[in-house]
Amino acid sequence: MDGQVQAVTAAQVQGEPLAPYVVVANKREPSPILVAYAEAAAEVYPLVFIRARCVNSTWVCLEIMRRYGLVSARALSVEFAVMNRRCVEEIEALGRMPTNEEALEWLANRGVHMVQIDTGNVLATTDPNAWPGHVVAIVQGWLVDSAISQVSRPEKQIIMPEILLADTQVAPKFLRGKEPLMMTTDEGALARYNARLADRSYEAGRGFRSHEGNQEVADAIHRRMQDLLGHPGKERSDG
Repeated sequence: MDGQVQAVTAAQVQGEPLAPYVVVANKREPSPILVAYAEAAAEVYPLVFIRARCVNSTWVCLEIMRRYGLVSARALSVEFAVMNRRCVEEIEALGRMPTNEEALEWLANRGVHMVQIDTGNVLATTDPNAWPGHVVAIVQGWLVDSAISQVSRPEKQIIMPEILLADTQVAPKFLRGKEPLMMTTDEGALARYNARLADRSYEAGRGFRSHEGNQEVADAIHRRMQDLLGHPGKERSDG
């Protein structure tokens, strides 16, 4: 499918526990700050947040980037869906998206599975969430999904890491809302993000605020990042 790139794993994904983080890119590498964040956050978040943590963890991510001088980092509301390899194969064989009736038959009889957040697709299932959407951070042109693990379904061949770093340059129109950002996993699952540029409803929730709980998590991740980086210095470029 157009726009998808193969995931380059930074840690092997083999059942539980989940991989700390995965990088999706063509040629670019994430900055040391982003890599340190991904490693540190993957250690801290499972201890303090549930997996459906996108609002809190995105706020924490932006707070940490601010501490490193990356003031252009911002939140982005997205639609998200991931389908397992069997679902991808059925769609490719059919040559189009299924009707509701076809999709229900696939779910019941063909091993098809999809998890989605805020897309309204009949194929999809979604977990309850206090805010019925998904929000990520955009840092130096990278999509940082700090709650991607909530859609991991190993028994359905959908395996996701704790943290995802995806280079938005592989889909140049993504940040303008003109094309999806897509990627495949080692198991053949296909994930897709669509930007929701007009939506900022995540800002209304307590999770996207500077309160003691969020600050404590940010402090813990920041301390771990300092250990990983060897010093508490700022990133040189906010590009």
